[in-house]
Amino acid sequence: MRREALRQGWAIDASHGAQSVINANNILDHLRALPENPPDSQWARDLQSYVQTHTAKILTHPELLREPPRVLKFVLAQNSLTVPEDDILHTVLAYAQERQNAESSAVAQSSDEGENEELKDLLPLVRILSLSTEVFVRVLEPLHILSESQLIAKYKHDALTRDGEGWNTIHCRPDIHAIRILATVAESTHPYHVGHDEMLQEVRTHPPGTRTLVEFDRRCSIGRGASLTFYGDAEATIVIGRWRDLWRGRGRPVRVWVVEGSRFWVGLRCAFDGISCWGWKLMATPLFS
Repeated sequence: MRREALRQGWAIDASHGAQSVINANNILDHLRALPENPPDSQWARDLQSYVQTHTAKILTHPELLREPPRVLKFVLAQNSLTVPEDDILHTVLAYAQERQNAESSAVAQSSDEGENEELKDLLPLVRILSLSTEVFVRVLEPLHILSESQLIAKYKHDALTRDGEGWNTIHCRPDIHAIRILATVAESTHPYHVGHDEMLQEVRTHPPGTRTLVEFDRRCSIGRGASLTFYGDAEATIVIGRWRDLWRGRGRPVRVWVVEGSRFWVGLRCAFDGISCWGWKLMATPLFS
């Protein structure tokens, strides 16, 4: 069975290998081409990576609301995305309304009843515990589609995690899947301008973890004489990591790094000669161990 899954994955990679690189213009075409239960393949992994890094672009795509449910389900099945859960809820609500409107001409029913039925089917896509308390109270709870146990779990969760307390305890529980991690993306200009140092960028993960997983984009290139520095304070006095001539083919390129804590600052110091390069881009995800 495992061999057959691998064979299917290889076939998918072969069929899509010649296609254009995944981008904002063709992402829905790629998602639409996914089978119902896609086997493991490099193409599927690339799609997951793109969805995670460009979540906002996908959720605001004008055609998303008219796509089949499996497209939305693939997007929102990721355990880490780069938009707040509140935005995901609003997308699900809009999607349910669009489907209800499309079906209302064929099935005579109450608008409220139809929308709630659609919402009940789509609600598992929303990580309720990750919603802000305000949106939960003002938007979701008045729809009366949550069970008593879901309501209790949400209010208990918010009480325990107020002001950031209790996150590590909650994330060590078996039901960690109930939380969606909000990944943070930080990047330079593309390309970056030679001879102009960039201002420090603050990177903060939510929920705050004990450490932060930093994943660098494959396109990173900062050029000869440039340095990318990570600081532990906004005044740039505590250096926690620095690379020079990064991603120029010298040795094994840096792709992943783990930073202690959940907050740091990044600054790029550029060389005053040489050619412009693509720059840098990273995604930060909290770790809870």
